[in-house]
Amino acid sequence: MGSTSSNSSKARLLLKGPPSGRRRRARVLCGLAAKTRSSLLIAGALSMVAMLLWPVGAGSAQSPPVPEPVPDGRELLTPPCELGARGAAAAEAGTIKLVMCDDNLTIGVAATAADITFYPRFSPDRHSYVVHVADDVSEVVFKGLYNPRSEMEHSDVIQRPGWSFLAVDSDAAYMPSCPTCGRATAGNNGGDRSAAHVRLSAGVTTVELQPNHWFKRYGVSPSEVGGWDWLTSSDKIARKTYTLQLVWQSPDTPLAAPDEPAMAATVDYDTDDDGLIEVSSLAQLDAVRWDANGDGYSDHGGPLHEAFPDAMAAMGCPAAGCTGYELTADLDFDTNASGDADAGDDYWNGGHGWVPIGADAEHFSGTFEGNGHVVANLYINSTNDTQSQATGYARAEVVAAENQVPSLHLGLFEELASGGAIRNVTLEAVSVARDFSCRTYRKYRCADGFVGGLVGKSAGTISGSHVTGTVSNTITAGTNSRNAEQAVAGGLVGYALRSSVVTASSSAASVSAHHATASAVGSRVGGLAGINRGAIAAAYATGAVASNGDPAARLPGHFVGGLVGENSGSIAASYATGAASGGFERSGLVGRAVWPARVTDSYWDASASGTSLSAGGAGKSTVQLQAPTGYTGIYADWNVDLDADGNADDPWDFGACNQYAWLKSAGTRPATGQPAPVIATYSISAQASAAEGNAATLTITLSKTAPSGGVQFAVTTGFDGDSSATADDVGAIASPVTVSSGAMTASVTVPTKNDALTEGDETFTVTAESGTSCWVPSGDGKDTATVTITDDDIPGVTVTAASPVSISEGSSASYTVVLDTQPTESVTITATSSDTEAVSVSPASHIFTTDNWNMAATFTVTGESDDDTQDENVAVSHSITRAGAEYENVPVSTVRVEVTDTTTPPMQRSAIELPGPPTEMTLSSSTSGEVTVRWQAPTAGGDPVRYIVHLRPQHGGKGKTKTPKAKKTSVTYSGLTPGETYRVWVRARNEAGKGERVHATITLPE
Repeated sequence: MGSTSSNSSKARLLLKGPPSGRRRRARVLCGLAAKTRSSLLIAGALSMVAMLLWPVGAGSAQSPPVPEPVPDGRELLTPPCELGARGAAAAEAGTIKLVMCDDNLTIGVAATAADITFYPRFSPDRHSYVVHVADDVSEVVFKGLYNPRSEMEHSDVIQRPGWSFLAVDSDAAYMPSCPTCGRATAGNNGGDRSAAHVRLSAGVTTVELQPNHWFKRYGVSPSEVGGWDWLTSSDKIARKTYTLQLVWQSPDTPLAAPDEPAMAATVDYDTDDDGLIEVSSLAQLDAVRWDANGDGYSDHGGPLHEAFPDAMAAMGCPAAGCTGYELTADLDFDTNASGDADAGDDYWNGGHGWVPIGADAEHFSGTFEGNGHVVANLYINSTNDTQSQATGYARAEVVAAENQVPSLHLGLFEELASGGAIRNVTLEAVSVARDFSCRTYRKYRCADGFVGGLVGKSAGTISGSHVTGTVSNTITAGTNSRNAEQAVAGGLVGYALRSSVVTASSSAASVSAHHATASAVGSRVGGLAGINRGAIAAAYATGAVASNGDPAARLPGHFVGGLVGENSGSIAASYATGAASGGFERSGLVGRAVWPARVTDSYWDASASGTSLSAGGAGKSTVQLQAPTGYTGIYADWNVDLDADGNADDPWDFGACNQYAWLKSAGTRPATGQPAPVIATYSISAQASAAEGNAATLTITLSKTAPSGGVQFAVTTGFDGDSSATADDVGAIASPVTVSSGAMTASVTVPTKNDALTEGDETFTVTAESGTSCWVPSGDGKDTATVTITDDDIPGVTVTAASPVSISEGSSASYTVVLDTQPTESVTITATSSDTEAVSVSPASHIFTTDNWNMAATFTVTGESDDDTQDENVAVSHSITRAGAEYENVPVSTVRVEVTDTTTPPMQRSAIELPGPPTEMTLSSSTSGEVTVRWQAPTAGGDPVRYIVHLRPQHGGKGKTKTPKAKKTSVTYSGLTPGETYRVWVRARNEAGKGERVHATITLPE
């Protein structure tokens, strides 16, 4: 064996051969096929391929253990760049195993003899090398190396990382089972197919290596915040091609070590230095897939340079770098101009058509600016067979290994990653179709394949983009009942994730889905998006939408919406007009709503769609959708802020009164072929009035006679800040109102409601809105009238009582009091008896509220018993002691009460005279609120036994009575109100009865 070195500084492959051999080194020349840069090697990028270059020998070596892959939710599970235990077990003395990754070359040393050297030193960006092999080696074995399958288990789903193989192409290559094949495949399947042999010839033996690695995308999508979204999407393949010129036993081979080749930097692909690389051909569009973040450097060695030859450093990007791509020309996928997609087109791909950007590389996360250019005739026809032919993604051995039929998301882009943006792209006449068959339960199941015209699945931002053509998704056989796939299709995007935003975009594509099973899995079909979990604003869809679900059969799981099939996100300022058919629910705007779905200011054409149903939005007639010609009426809130800069972006062109709203980002509105509308005007009476409870009459007047069928108007009442009336004051208006054919006027009857509230006259508005195209108001405000309700309620109090109310001593009688109108505030009415010794009244007061004002209050008067024999005549007066302004000065009637005396005089009374009136009565007062009453005994009549002294406020209120004995001729009242005037009377009393009263008044000092 040759000498060994434990610290070799070069990338080498050690080979074992006869000990007598000699070693020589030759300088070599390497051609560089692609433009490179030192910073191209992206830290943390995905590993691509595993390859073992293995010369014949024997022995063993130890290698570091294989770390378990830790998925981050969207990891591509590939072998790390360590050899791993499996590689160590296969090692022999004198061998080195090389694992080629996208960012380095790791060499595991089993024997350190310098038996092979790469010139120039290995770099994954180079594709051609000259390699010197020690003279004592006669054969080299290439072997594919791949780590054992790692199983990442979630529920009952086993996720596998995939498999790899190494194609070796050389005249000297063979496999033991086929010594003359000339091309060998070394896979990780073991047995005879695990290694490819190359016989060395003196001089140069050329070998082409193509390491291929299949890997599976799996895990939880990080864009699905708040829940698991377990990906079961398709297997994908990564491949590189390397050319090795093996120099062996040829000391005279004239190969020199080259200098690093100079970069041919002659073309600037960002001429306007806006950070967007310019795309002017389909080849350049196709190459975008190799630069997912749009920085101008290829991801994982993809052939980006082939479409952008001789690029300047960094594509000529500005100092800040590039962030994406932009179209500078219209593109057409019908490259042979045959009028149809066929084998003569550049991107026919065996009948599959276009392979979506991101399907065979990372998902696009940069910016793609369309600049309003048109991409025409995009064609995709993805089936089990065509996909396999175009990409190899559905090979039978992959299906068997993974127990599923892998599929792509379809669209111009397969998936737009979070942070990615597509702007101002117009796709015309697309034909995007997916038709996959999946076997039944316990056999193969389909991985989800979402279909959209522009993007299959989006977590990014789409704005100003538009699609026409056809989009479909079909599953033609039953699926695994536990892991079944929905048939999801949308005109613009198939599945919009929670982080997605779609603004100022539209679809006129016809969209359909078919699902062979009648299970609850079903389909999600939307004119714009099949499923929306994100935000949609200022968008519309006009194409027909259809599903195989039968509404009559009520098959669960099939949902069809003119705009969105299933919505758990937000939709604002958008509409749909396409006809909807099939589906468990066929809906004009949204097929199915899932919390926390929100739809605002969005509509569907209930006439054109053929349905009055939707899980969100409001149905409108064609005329209602076309009549407004600005941000008014149903479009009052459509001038939205789309770029979040705080300013409305005016995205809409409302056109003429017989046209739907049109997004300005869609370019010039296409000609309809219809003549320009003839606009006529109308007006409504400026004002009208009616007493409450009666009807006001308004007149709608046309500027010309109504055409056949008449002109309809929706008439509505309004109660804005200037109106004093409310909806409770107005009755229902018969609407719509029709001006008959040939007529020019129609009357509008506006009923009002009667009430008892004293509130003054009230006003409200009545608006007439044309429900027939091309009739507009004859000037500002001419479609609105002001109606006045004249109040006829006069405040008053009704007292219902006999005249007079007759009672006897000890008996009672009643009367009632009620308000005539409803007060604005509570009203208190107080009752006062002029002689409380003769008549008492109860209650003393009653409160009428705004609720009980019309419920009569009952007052009761009672005759008081005394020991005289005289009848009494008493007045019960009423006063309003608390009320609002309208009842403050309203008078209230007085009730007169006659009391019949029932006292039986004692027999001896006939000999006794009544006492005469007291004499010399005087009143005096002090500032302490006291009144002293003095008098002298009567000078006539019988002698008194007691005196009766009564004091009462002159302006009403409760009185006070004292009955001192005859020997006392003065009394004092205290606690009186300063400044108040009081009326006082005194009378004498004996066994014969009560004598005459003596009256006096006094005003207390302040």
